[in-house]
Amino acid sequence: MKFDKIVLLGSNGMLGMAWQALLSSENVNYIALTRHEVDICQPNTFHHIDSDASLVINCTAFNDVDGAESKCGQAFEVNARAINSLSDYCTSINAKFVHYSTNYVFDGKKDLSCGYHENEMINPLSIYGCSKALGEYILKTSSCDYLLIRTSWLYAPWGNSFLTKMVNFDKPSIKVVNDQYASPTSCEHLASCSYSLLNASKFGTWHVTDGGMVSKYEFAVAVANFMNSFYVVLPCASTEFTNSANRPHNGVLDISNMRKELNYISNWKTNLEKAIKQLSRVI
Repeated sequence: MKFDKIVLLGSNGMLGMAWQALLSSENVNYIALTRHEVDICQPNTFHHIDSDASLVINCTAFNDVDGAESKCGQAFEVNARAINSLSDYCTSINAKFVHYSTNYVFDGKKDLSCGYHENEMINPLSIYGCSKALGEYILKTSSCDYLLIRTSWLYAPWGNSFLTKMVNFDKPSIKVVNDQYASPTSCEHLASCSYSLLNASKFGTWHVTDGGMVSKYEFAVAVANFMNSFYVVLPCASTEFTNSANRPHNGVLDISNMRKELNYISNWKTNLEKAIKQLSRVI
């Protein structure tokens, strides 16, 4: 499907920057709008979204998982109420709408032998997960033509992610939980897969991550090894941390539908190595 004009919201965020690079490489006509230009919680700023836009991509979210426990109102404002306003606006200008959600809408109680598929019942454990789940419900019950993509453990060689935090860590050792599992996902890979779905006129709800599953500890070890870091990564249980929010034990998303559509999904290690090489050229 061809889109004459694409509007990208949250364009200076981690995922938004990946989308900008992709659209520029594809010579696509797009408008990049930052959170300062369009505040998705303020519909009176929506006039910056061109009325002739054929596609609106929302890369804006409240994603402070622990912070959401004490900032409940803000989390629901950004992740749920704003989606109602945005989807209504997209319907009014006849634009398709892309929105991202999270594996944290699931409780993670499934056996690690299988991931969560798109139609499985959600049961979030945290305020963050609940706010994203409500945003999903609002979008699914709207009259908007949407592409809703759930993903997990996003990172990029820029911005504030687990990867950049690990790279900049400057102490002798770091403890990382070894009882939370998911699929680390490169923002560049996520944007590319999202774009492929759009080009194939695929809408509705999809799961998109990098291939493979890993514990947060194993992911941290891989980062340290790729970077030849001096510090030691130590495994620990989630109970050793006093985080405000509960996180799923099994946060793996079933991406079999995505695999069938694209025929190939690159492995998380391949994408991580690529991101670190990019990051190494910067630092």
